[in-house]
Amino acid sequence: MIVEPLKIMFVDIPKTGSSAMKRFLYRSYNSFGITGVTNSNWLQNLCPNTVKFAGGKLISRSPRHEPLISRFVNLSSLKDYFVFTVVRDPFTRFRSAVLEILVHNSFGIKGHSLDNNSSPHNKEYYPDSWVLPNINGKEENVNTDIIDKQWILFLDKFTIIKNKGGFGNYDLCSVPLHFWPQHYFTDLTSPTPVKIYTIKYEHLKDEFFRLKEELSYFSGVDVSDVELEYANPTAEQTFGYFNPSAVDTICKDLPTEALETFLNNNFPSPDFVKKYPTFTDFLPVFDEKVNQIKEYVYPKIEEHRSLIEKLYEKDYMMFGYEQQMLNMVIS
Repeated sequence: MIVEPLKIMFVDIPKTGSSAMKRFLYRSYNSFGITGVTNSNWLQNLCPNTVKFAGGKLISRSPRHEPLISRFVNLSSLKDYFVFTVVRDPFTRFRSAVLEILVHNSFGIKGHSLDNNSSPHNKEYYPDSWVLPNINGKEENVNTDIIDKQWILFLDKFTIIKNKGGFGNYDLCSVPLHFWPQHYFTDLTSPTPVKIYTIKYEHLKDEFFRLKEELSYFSGVDVSDVELEYANPTAEQTFGYFNPSAVDTICKDLPTEALETFLNNNFPSPDFVKKYPTFTDFLPVFDEKVNQIKEYVYPKIEEHRSLIEKLYEKDYMMFGYEQQMLNMVIS
């Protein structure tokens, strides 16, 4: 996300609390104009087969989270920007990405779903070869057989990536965006590397006040009174998918990007609308299902921590996180 008049850029890394941060930015700077993949300076050629729609029109061929490795052009003054991002422990971030896909699939949502004619927007998250076909899940049930099959599919994919020597030797554009290593979002290849103010997700609440001070000083716009409100994008996307006419019950100031996603990628369900007329009605059921999936799949993911830590080894080194399996070997 870019606020060009104030020379502020947020590097939007998925599964690091970026939804809450983006809403903070919208509340703080919306009057100045906020752009992302629609920015004319964005070189949209990293993954040409990835598309994004808004209002029924194609607006981008680059991933929504806008990795800097895509490069900016015509922004020679990028070095003058205040660039910031949030990073997260690679293992818990990976686990969160797995959970999101399992939750979406358990509710019957995925990239090629229901009528095989879903919005291409979701293809950037769930490439067909990575996610099992829709299971038409019910809110109250967790299908452990499907979870097992999906996890085995993930495990096979990541084992192949490891055997090929890592993400750098694999077709990155075929990998779900939320699994991309974090350094792919912060490695700027053009015009020159820039300093990035980096906050760890684990310390976000404590460091948020300092971030607001930095932003206020740099931009001249006081944002000290703007809070970082909790966001639950997986729950919001699930609710909006089945009850798009009630997305206004999710949040009073949903970003335009989120509203467009709901409007262009949904499958209204009369039964769902009747049972859950508002987001508040749906949230307890959603939370219960998420907890059930966590309890079942998290131990399975933990069993393969060494594989995950190996795949994201550069993230551990670049962002100062400790690899538990490496520490166990050393000790």
